[in-house]
Amino acid sequence: ATIRLAAARARGDMVALIDPDLHLIDPDKLVTQVGWIDRHLDAGGCIHPVAREAETDPPGVAPEQLTASALLASRSNIALGSFVLRRAAIDHLPEWFEAADCPGWALALVVASGPGLWQLPNVMAMALAPPPETSARLAAALVRSSADRDTILAERSALQVALAEERQHPLRAMGSLATFRLLSALSRASPPLSARMASRMASSAAKRDPSRSLPRDAAPGTTASAARSGAMCHPGRKADPSRHTILIVTHEASRTGAPILALNLCHMLSARYNVVVLSLRDGELLPQFQSHATEVIVPARYTRDADAYTTLVAEAARRHGLRFAVVNSLESVGALKPLRLAGVPTVSLVHEFAAYTLPRSLFADVAALSDDTVFSTALTLEDARALAHLPTDARLHVVPQGKCVVPPAAGAADAAAREAELVWLRAAMRPDGIVPDPLVVLGAGTVHPRKGLDLFLDCAAQVIASPEGQRFRFVWIGHGYAPETDMTYSAYLADQIRRAGIGRQVAILRQTTEIEAAYRLSDLFLLTSRLDPLPNVTIDALTAGLPVLCFDRTTGIAAHLTEACLASHLVVPYLDTAVLADRIRSLARDPELLERIRLRCSEMAALRFDLPTYVGRIEALAEAAVERCASRV
Repeated sequence: ATIRLAAARARGDMVALIDPDLHLIDPDKLVTQVGWIDRHLDAGGCIHPVAREAETDPPGVAPEQLTASALLASRSNIALGSFVLRRAAIDHLPEWFEAADCPGWALALVVASGPGLWQLPNVMAMALAPPPETSARLAAALVRSSADRDTILAERSALQVALAEERQHPLRAMGSLATFRLLSALSRASPPLSARMASRMASSAAKRDPSRSLPRDAAPGTTASAARSGAMCHPGRKADPSRHTILIVTHEASRTGAPILALNLCHMLSARYNVVVLSLRDGELLPQFQSHATEVIVPARYTRDADAYTTLVAEAARRHGLRFAVVNSLESVGALKPLRLAGVPTVSLVHEFAAYTLPRSLFADVAALSDDTVFSTALTLEDARALAHLPTDARLHVVPQGKCVVPPAAGAADAAAREAELVWLRAAMRPDGIVPDPLVVLGAGTVHPRKGLDLFLDCAAQVIASPEGQRFRFVWIGHGYAPETDMTYSAYLADQIRRAGIGRQVAILRQTTEIEAAYRLSDLFLLTSRLDPLPNVTIDALTAGLPVLCFDRTTGIAAHLTEACLASHLVVPYLDTAVLADRIRSLARDPELLERIRLRCSEMAALRFDLPTYVGRIEALAEAAVERCASRV
């Protein structure tokens, strides 16, 4: 019925069928097919091979006409998304067509039996793995929501009972509260108190905690000690009573840059502290946080409004006797004022540019409410000073983050799934028959103007247009490329590729769980971001020995390359794609120079982006803040 409707509504002479389960390898797919049909008036339509993750058969070498008898004999599974047809070829589909169990094969048979069907040799799409069962996920979410609702109602009833009891004995309640607050304060006074004594104070405070009678089992696998604020508290590893407890705040638990850094901080600091995590949004990394933290707290909703977290943070500070907090990202600013009110020393980590952050007063708020503020690059600190009017007495530092361990995605432990992903990635980055033994230039990041994919394509066009340009292949990996639906950016990128005539040597690929393999398959990494403080992908690429080329004044990576005496090869003037293209060609012409730069990049990354060193510096700043706070008491 969909194909009949497409034929009826088409205004042009041709119909292209789009399949969401196909990923286009060649952005000029439709142009190629339409052009071929235009030149062959005897053809009713054409299809092309679709690569599958389990198949590595090479494509044909010339267009082949598909006959009805051959199709009847083979009953091949032909992907609907590979079809481009003359509208007249499907104006009158037979009645049996709707009942066919293989619509691709059935459509091919109809066209081959009439005006004629051809298969082009080019592999222009890749079959994606089927998505997870949506209905099952929704059903599970519904069950969880129902359980959460029942829990909240039960907690509300218990709170009403407790409130009625406390109202009958107000003086006793005031005395217990005063004792609890005194013990909580003493539990954080180490030094001068010993760690053992502070731990005993924390234990005594917990016995007098006004919220200790709240139900602990809110839902399977979670606790609800933060019920009054609507938060969910997910239990993690068992706490060690001989250790201090600290808090790490992350704005979300998604599998992206800042949360991955927070997870690595959690992992390394959990070797010396009990770690509680406050994740202001849920996300797929929640189980990984639970494996390292003693508790993961997720508020009912995300906001930058500090008042929304005051009760939640105060309760966490009382229950755990927090020694200090590390607040990651400007997006976590809402937790800072509650931490200040609770008397918890705080170190904030800032990764953003003021130029693209609104309101810019957030930078001043973070600096004013934190004991210490750490910027990942001197460039971002300079930007904040110029645009955000930071407090003159703020304690500001520049510490580049270390190379993070990226947690595996769900399902990545499956060996067959990993192998299939690697086969797909290899075929997409270095496809057979397009560019023999190409020099692969890699870019990565979400498809967004700030990431500069248009600049990447501009540089690619200049390189490809050069005399030696046919040996290059440019590959971008990242989420968000949707030229059929995204009219704000993706559509213009697709048009740029078409008008520049570079589709044969450029590929824009979806995200991959095997990004380390992508580094191994590449020869150069191109960071074309307009503003990007210290992206994890560049740290990972440099660590893998992949030279990173970038624009000056757009990223903190440029300063590290300059200090390592690599700027003459890898750093170019601000947004100058012509110079960038020339540097790529120069490196490609000199394999020995490229190999030397590879080694220097790897050595530099190991020295400058060491995660234990980074975590140690953050911990030292936090402990110094604790000592300053204790001296003021």
